[in-house]
Amino acid sequence: MKFLSRVVWSEGMHLGPHHFQTQSRYFEDSLWFLSAGLRRNPWGLISLSLDTEAIRNGNVVLRYASGIFPDGLVFEIPDSDPAPPAVSLKDLFSPTDSEITLFLTVPKRSSRGLDCDTATLKSNAARYSSADRTITDDTSGQDEYTVAFGNKNLTLVSQAQLTPDAISFPLARIFRDGKGGFAVDPDFIPPALRISANENLLTLLKRLIETLNERIKTVSRGKKREGQFEIGSSSLDVANYWFLHALCSAIPSLQQHLDAKHSHPEELYLDLVRLSGALCTFSLESNPSDIPPYSHLHLQSVFHALDAHIRRHLEIVVPSNTLTLDFTKSEPYVFVANVNDERCFRRARWIFGIRSSLAESDLLRLTPHLVKICSAEGVTKLVQRALPGLELLHLSVPPSSMSAEADMHYFSISSAGACWQHILQTKRVGIYVPGDIRDAVFEITVILEANA
Repeated sequence: MKFLSRVVWSEGMHLGPHHFQTQSRYFEDSLWFLSAGLRRNPWGLISLSLDTEAIRNGNVVLRYASGIFPDGLVFEIPDSDPAPPAVSLKDLFSPTDSEITLFLTVPKRSSRGLDCDTATLKSNAARYSSADRTITDDTSGQDEYTVAFGNKNLTLVSQAQLTPDAISFPLARIFRDGKGGFAVDPDFIPPALRISANENLLTLLKRLIETLNERIKTVSRGKKREGQFEIGSSSLDVANYWFLHALCSAIPSLQQHLDAKHSHPEELYLDLVRLSGALCTFSLESNPSDIPPYSHLHLQSVFHALDAHIRRHLEIVVPSNTLTLDFTKSEPYVFVANVNDERCFRRARWIFGIRSSLAESDLLRLTPHLVKICSAEGVTKLVQRALPGLELLHLSVPPSSMSAEADMHYFSISSAGACWQHILQTKRVGIYVPGDIRDAVFEITVILEANA
């Protein structure tokens, strides 16, 4: 029952605790009514941190958490509310459980008014426990007085221990690690009010934005190379333009979500689902109605399904078996690029392509000796000390899995040695192309093998 009618105050009335309790309920319920009217699902976590080391050793310890329960009760642990008692995972796991979902619970409001434990009144189902604190007058900073505060009776339980008399929502999924201990499932996404409440969701968003940017660069680079950004394009070019439009329209809002980290998950969902629907245009087998609807209680399945849908449709237009690094000039004859995709360091082949106004025989002879490839930080040192970088081996026939150009000559890049190890550590590549190789145009293409 909601208390949405205010107390009527009048001069000379007899005051009792009921008046102030009802007035407090009126303010609480009005705020919750307003929040629920302005936003669907106005509850969930704002922040959360579990002690992973304690969990590994068999105990659940909540370091800090804040948020709103589904009935509007706010909490902030430990600044405003005491943390719930630590629990042993042996008490939460049954002998047959391989994993459990951990819930934070608090008793519901009692219809009989027994909402607080006191020194004379004890109730295991009470929503609050009375605790005395000494406070001072806000104006004078003196006049200490003891005030009884109602601490929320928060508990940590498994799904099997939930009761209808408690309000709850899931915090984490914990599983047996196969070594006699326990671990937190990193893929689990609890109901949240902000995407910053879950690192997994932020990581998913960050990697997706990186993938979208790579696709944009790949398609744009191909169109510029062909010189087809002009009137009279083919039907395939028009499809590519619409593909670029879908991606370029989505990235600014997705980047804002990632930068601010304050968005509600449903706000992020709306931008991702808009992109998902646009990408259905490029597949005859896709239907926007197949995109999963938003579910505040099942954020993991919703966002992972969206991520898979978007990545699957990106493959339709731009297969991701090859990536081309984006170089920028850092100093004369030196160019650097970031390697954001971890797959480039797994089962992958790195191919260096170059063309020049030099004669073909001179280009093939000079390139392996003059061009130096190393980490972005190490390439300048190689030039200064006249040391070689990664070995370049000429390929008479470029790999069939990449789009080769007729006037470009290709070299296989060795993935061994100190330079390669430094590239692995820094995720940055540097390349030195001297002026002796006139009018040089180059690229590094990474060919990703299956299951890389």
